[in-house]
Amino acid sequence: MSTDLIDYLYLEAKEKAFEIEIEARKEFEARRNALVKQKKDVIKEICENEDKNKQTEFRQSAKKEEIAHHQSEANQSASRPKQSSH
Repeated sequence: MSTDLIDYLYLEAKEKAFEIEIEARKEFEARRNALVKQKKDVIKEICENEDKNKQTEFRQSAKKEEIAHHQSEANQSASRPKQSSH
């Protein structure tokens, strides 16, 4: 084979390899981005659920405190001696 033909084939092969590498990188980036988005969505859902649970726990705790306060007031008023009005 002539040197020109060998050089031409070498450059063609190198160019083809470069094109394949570019396509592989594009495919890798697309898959990586899809995976990252999927993981972010899962983490976001977990955080939202934890937030909802904390809000629910806070509301339940506040309600229990309110009930305990009303019971305490009721117990205090029941233990006070009644005054008669004459």
